[in-house]
Amino acid sequence: FEYEINPNHPLQVQFEAVPDPTGIALEYLWSFGDGHSSDLFNPRHEYERPGSYEVCLQVINPVTGCTDVVCKVIVVGGGDCTAFFEAFPSAIDNFTYIFEARDTRDGLIYTWDFGDGHTIEGGGPRERHTYQDPGIYIACLKVEDTLNNCRDQYCQEIFVEVIQDCHADFSWCPDSTGTSPFAIRFKPVIPPIDLGLEYHWTFGDGSTSNEESPVHLFPGPGEYEVCLVVQTPDGSCIDRQCEVIRLGEGICDATFSYTEPASLEITFSANTLDPDLEYFWFFSDSPTLRRGPVVTHRFPHEGHYLVCLTVEGDDCQETYCDTVFVSTGGGNCVANYSYLVEPGGIYHFFNHSTGSTPNAQLTYHWDFGDGTTSTEENPTHGFPNGNNYEVCLTISDATGCTATICQNIGGYTIEGEVFATNSQVFNGIAYLIYHDPIYQTLTAIDSAFVQGSQYAFHGVGPGTYLVKAALLPGSPNYHSFLPTYLGDKLFWHQAISVVIATSDVYLPPINLVPGANPGGPGFIGGLISEGANKQAGDPLANVSVLLLDIDEHAITHTVTNEAGEYSFDNLAWGTYKVFVEIPGKLADPWIITIGPDQPEMTSADFVVEEFTITTGFDKPSFGEVLSLYPNPATNTVYVDLELKTAEKLTLSLISMMGQEVLRQQVQLTAGRHQLKLPVEHIPEGVYLLNIRAKEQLIAIRMIKQ
Repeated sequence: FEYEINPNHPLQVQFEAVPDPTGIALEYLWSFGDGHSSDLFNPRHEYERPGSYEVCLQVINPVTGCTDVVCKVIVVGGGDCTAFFEAFPSAIDNFTYIFEARDTRDGLIYTWDFGDGHTIEGGGPRERHTYQDPGIYIACLKVEDTLNNCRDQYCQEIFVEVIQDCHADFSWCPDSTGTSPFAIRFKPVIPPIDLGLEYHWTFGDGSTSNEESPVHLFPGPGEYEVCLVVQTPDGSCIDRQCEVIRLGEGICDATFSYTEPASLEITFSANTLDPDLEYFWFFSDSPTLRRGPVVTHRFPHEGHYLVCLTVEGDDCQETYCDTVFVSTGGGNCVANYSYLVEPGGIYHFFNHSTGSTPNAQLTYHWDFGDGTTSTEENPTHGFPNGNNYEVCLTISDATGCTATICQNIGGYTIEGEVFATNSQVFNGIAYLIYHDPIYQTLTAIDSAFVQGSQYAFHGVGPGTYLVKAALLPGSPNYHSFLPTYLGDKLFWHQAISVVIATSDVYLPPINLVPGANPGGPGFIGGLISEGANKQAGDPLANVSVLLLDIDEHAITHTVTNEAGEYSFDNLAWGTYKVFVEIPGKLADPWIITIGPDQPEMTSADFVVEEFTITTGFDKPSFGEVLSLYPNPATNTVYVDLELKTAEKLTLSLISMMGQEVLRQQVQLTAGRHQLKLPVEHIPEGVYLLNIRAKEQLIAIRMIKQ
């Protein structure tokens, strides 16, 4: 890309992307180095203050998925210089850090102070320093430009630590000896390196243990908070994790485990075994329910399947679902592919197969089901009459291993049921929401009427989906049951996702969440509009708004009108949470108390931004993110931010399907800070980095390679 600084406005920069020489329309994502971004082809951006900024442009080919990133450091604001620098650990060890100044213009004098008594005067813009001991150091850089009479200094904290893989993760299951339903075996996750860890368990019933994998006999049914503390003998690494487990009569635990999928036949076991409970198993390749705490199921072929267990007792019911990948693998090769369709029926096929060894060279044979074949790895094909064909890919490697996968690209069927408090639904609608793996978005692509509680989506291609159901506005119980996702959840990031691979899917029922509005003289209303940086934009119609009590129990719901307005009347005095629910966007709620002194709230407004939904236009920000780098990231992400006041921040990484894969909490003082997030263990993909302070939220898009 190219850029030009406005000579009359030295903080204003015009950026121009270089178009693809082949003429393909690409997706563009700019990061301007000051916490702001754009998806325009040629954006114009105005910086708030002089300095040097790292500007990055990422381009994505929507057809092939190819992506590329280029970054440049630009200096805006005339002759001003900046001493801002980045610091990150080297690949040598955790005690050696690389320091890089942002301002690298000729003629600058750099003075580095690493905070441990070592300095470099007249150094360069990039220096390496090794600390002798772990600790927190204040590193500073002074930059001087004698020609333009400019001086600047910037300091930041450097955390030097001994990295030890010390995590208190653990699992549990009923003791295999079967001596008592309340005898539970606990097992910690053992790190790959022997650290000589010490273990301390508390079981929530007054008992403790220092064994590594204890078996504990609980006194009877109930809920118990079990905690594990692990630490190294010298105390250099310590971690704690707690989990509430439920045992016995009146407690339904639907979690389950299963044998490693090394064949098409897999045994599933409920984690809680109680003769007074009933167990119902659902498998997405079959409409037939299976009974019992332990079942063995044979799947028709390799692929992803949804498995759900419902546990019922006299006083409880619970359902838990998991997506299981069935493979006859081990060291064998696996055939797999995906495809995209262009307007006009042109199909792009993408190979995702693996050989018997990580670097095996594969050969490919595609059979498109219309009499034509191909030996390319990623072919493009046009079908003569529509798209109802079975396309098969056969791979082989030098060891003689072969594998075949076939998909009906005419689409599959997703079927399910919807109930309202165990009653059939005759006036409802179901929505199919698609997760786009290239653009990393959630989009409603289809809807189906619910009649006699039944719904079906036909012609569904392979991919990952969410399903949401609701009553139609004409239903007499419309305001009494809230729109609900598969998994009986109100919010998209809590919903169960559906993976379509090689067959039709029968889904477990969706039970619409009931609301309870006792009624009263109160009123809550507001406006929902689209915008950026909390500036008002166009009103948004037909947006779902949920009203919950302070404990997040459902009250009622509504949608916005053509003017973007919503309202809840006939409300009892109390404290409420108002949420806007849009798939793919994380929402801040309004928390509102109404009573005799304030019987109504008419300005509970929301702004829908690129990744988030925020409350109102005027709420001050707790600070700003100066940069997020590297992005895309491989092992570590650094977050540079500036806080106006001392804050306790919660940082979390959320996948585009709503799964939280990382969370950190940190207490920081006012000023500039650099935070480090380890991302080497999370899967590749696009994530939202959420930085939250109190009820305020900043979200930034991050790509993991």
